[in-house]
Amino acid sequence: MNTPPTPVSSTSFNVYFRLDRIINEYASMTAIPHVVTTLRESPANDRAFQQAISHDYRRLQGRSPDLEDHEINIFEAAFLTLMKDAATHSGALAIYVQEILGMRPVPDNQKLQALQNAVHVRTLFLNC
Repeated sequence: MNTPPTPVSSTSFNVYFRLDRIINEYASMTAIPHVVTTLRESPANDRAFQQAISHDYRRLQGRSPDLEDHEINIFEAAFLTLMKDAATHSGALAIYVQEILGMRPVPDNQKLQALQNAVHVRTLFLNC
């Protein structure tokens, strides 16, 4: 006996519609965010940033991609999607910095220091 498909709620539809909008917005980015470029000028900061983003990417890949399971949020889902294609890595980096690390509300003149601090804290946990 076949079970009928679970109906998609309007809330689910709205979440996935919003996810598509976020992906489309960030997928069109072609330049790496300036704060990331500046941070990565230092080999030590570049290495730490690469470790942090790689760790977070692998951690998120190990979770259910279904937003209704509440294991990842909408920006993490967009980040995972954009990381799959090299053409959209700039957008993935922007989501990582702005939404996952929380740099969006930080004033521009403080973003570099805030990003350095966020990456440093993340790498501290990796070295435990």
